[in-house]
Amino acid sequence: MPCQLLALLTLLTAPAGAATFQVADAMVKDQVVAGASIQIESAPGEVVATGVTDAQGRWTVDLEPGTWLVSYAADGYVPIGRSPTALDASDQVVTTALTMMLEALGTPGVRRVQVVLTWGSDLDQVPDADSHLVCACPEGAEVYFGDREHAGDGHSVDLDVDDVDWGGPETITLVDPPPGAYTYFVRNFSGPPHRLGSSDVVVRVLFGDELAREYRVPESMDDEDWFPFRALQVGEDLAPRLVDWTPEELAAGADRRTGPLYHLSCTWVALLCVGLSVLGVLALVVFRVARRRS
Repeated sequence: MPCQLLALLTLLTAPAGAATFQVADAMVKDQVVAGASIQIESAPGEVVATGVTDAQGRWTVDLEPGTWLVSYAADGYVPIGRSPTALDASDQVVTTALTMMLEALGTPGVRRVQVVLTWGSDLDQVPDADSHLVCACPEGAEVYFGDREHAGDGHSVDLDVDDVDWGGPETITLVDPPPGAYTYFVRNFSGPPHRLGSSDVVVRVLFGDELAREYRVPESMDDEDWFPFRALQVGEDLAPRLVDWTPEELAAGADRRTGPLYHLSCTWVALLCVGLSVLGVLALVVFRVARRRS
């Protein structure tokens, strides 16, 4: 059973006010990570709860609303330490994906860069968020759900996991990337009324067997595309680094983009709502007139 469906079923069975942590494998679709250790801290060093995921990759705990530091670890996987996680007053499912270490995959020494996308599982959140990466090679190939594999001169870019029904993950892996600037963005494929800004979108970037950075979508994100960082830069020494937006660039909206079709879809949704309202009123009028005549 897909881990997103398991997460939704958990919402129906978890105790009131509970938070359920769903841990998935970042590189294998619908594979959960059982036996993962999870630690909750209110502040660094202030541990309030610990647990281990069950056979379905889940662990449920009662937590007050607020922002908690959540750490994840599992044998053979790259750990995630103290990820700031906001929980609200309602039952909530937090999906996190762990990446297998290179040695566990049997590929030690490979230069790997990985971008892992996860998001919320509530029905009012974005069902389908998509990862896109534009390669820095001369071909400038864009890897996404419509073109999941790119093999260039001595390098490759692959969309390992494509998820379409809440939670994620969506994972893009670069192997032996050549020098240059790579562009990554998250697209709200579902469109309005779903918003990226209210969907707990998280992007984690890994260099080899280390978590390099974690990005969380701004609550104000109403646009179609979110660019969590300016560029993924691979130098002539083949060392990767992340180039973040400056405060001035963020203030100018450089981290977001919306195409004309997205605006059109917003307009159509609004017109559809108005049209349904008008039809409802007309139906009520017809019904009352018919009753009076009878």
